[in-house]
Parts: sequence; structure tokens; C-alpha cells
Amino acid sequence: MIMESDGTPVTNSFMNEISNINANRNAMLNLRIDLLSIDQQIQRVVRVPAALSLASLQENVICPLFEYHSKPNRYVFYLPSNKYVDKEKPEDYREDICIASVGMMDFSLVNKRRAQVRGGENVVNDRRVALFQVLHCIDDYLYYYHGDADDDRLPFKITVVRIEKKAHGAKLNDVRVLSGRGPVPDESIVTKIHEWEDSYSKDSHNLSGMEAFCWFIDVCQNPNNHHLSLVREARQNLRLQEGEELDLDKFDVKTANTRIHEALNKMR
Repeated sequence: MIMESDGTPVTNSFMNEISNINANRNAMLNLRIDLLSIDQQIQRVVRVPAALSLASLQENVICPLFEYHSKPNRYVFYLPSNKYVDKEKPEDYREDICIASVGMMDFSLVNKRRAQVRGGENVVNDRRVALFQVLHCIDDYLYYYHGDADDDRLPFKITVVRIEKKAHGAKLNDVRVLSGRGPVPDESIVTKIHEWEDSYSKDSHNLSGMEAFCWFIDVCQNPNNHHLSLVREARQNLRLQEGEELDLDKFDVKTANTRIHEALNKMR
């Protein structure tokens, strides 16, 4: 149900529109998940059933893939206004459609982010929305934000790169991580303020969120330009092992698949 900020239903057509969509219900979707707000290309490609709900995508694919914790007040999807079912924004809507956990219906977080992320007053229950209902064609997309601070949330774009028809329907055990590139930010980065003073440049840095993550990347790529203590902290936040160099092309597909399959086994 679409809800107003005071918890009352909104009488418009979005849920009715998507309830009539059945194309690709039995398909498998290859989704490319790109980290935004960074110059480097950091992404994952996953293969999932099109019938998977957005709630299950978040809890059983995105979180184990990135080693994040799934908490109702820590994320939101949103569907840009130019990606509605009919490619036009319904008259009743002035903003983008926001899709989130029912745990967010208390609106404690919604009210803080309405202008930037929530897209006005309408929030759709993510357990009632399946991927095939909002992603219909190759290159269709929606956004995912992880974190609970306005400026420090971690932004991702989820794009369809392939649609594979299945005669008898897709299954959860068909979920696969296909490829990836680069490290993703630890979710603690959205809550921790990193206060640094470079002993070489004497510059002070007070960073968090994507700004801090981009700084970690720069420090590890140019360690000779920074104090050893900063290099150590950057390496720790990028989860680099002793002696390991930052390699943006490196990604462990096998380990990522193991985490996702463990999460999916728990929901069966």
C-alpha cells in the first residue's frame, strides 16, 4: 500500500499499474549494481529471479554481497519519475516513487530525507514490489541507498543488463554473482567521522560516507603522499590484508556466491 506521511493510504494508480504487469515474471535478470559518486568503476553483476521482491533483493542479495547488515531503517529504493510503468509520471505524483521496508512506515527516517531521497510523501512497501514489475527492459534501472544519514548514505544504481526467459520459472538456487570490480565501502563509513591531519601537508580532514571512501582510495593509490598512519587507516577501511595492494580489478566471485547462498538457504 502506498502511504502518506501521516500513515493514511494514497488513492492513486501506482500499485494498480504494477499489479497488472506479468511480462518477465518467470525470467532471470542480470543486474549490474554500480557504486555512484566515485570516479572509479566499482560494480557487481548478479543473476536473480525477476519475481524476487525488492525486500528479498536487499536482504538476501545486496547485503550479503556487500557484507552489509539488513535493517529496516537503513535503506531505501527509489524509482525515478521517468521510469514509471507508462514512462510518464501520474498526475497524482509530484516526486519519484520511494520503496522501502514496512519497518520504515513510522516515517522517523522518511521525514528527514523526503527532499533528497524519499521523493515526497509516498512510500511503497518493498515486500509488495517484485523486480519484474519495475524493471521491464534492458537498461531499465532504479536506485538503492544504504545508510541512515542524509549526506553519508551509500548510493548505488541497479540496471538490467540481460533478460533470460525461463519456461518453468526462475528459482532462488539460480541466483549467482557473475562478476565484480573493486571494493565497496564498509557500511560503518556512513556513521563514523574520520578526523585526520596529514603530518606532511598539515591539512585537516573531517570526512564520512562516500567522501571518506574516495579519500581511502586515493590514499591507497598514492601512499607516498600520505603519512603512514593515514595509509594504515585507509587500508583497514578498504579491508586490505597485510602486504596486499589495492587492485580495483580484483573481486572474489566464489566467496561472494557463498555468502549469498548462505543467506538464501536461511529464507527457505
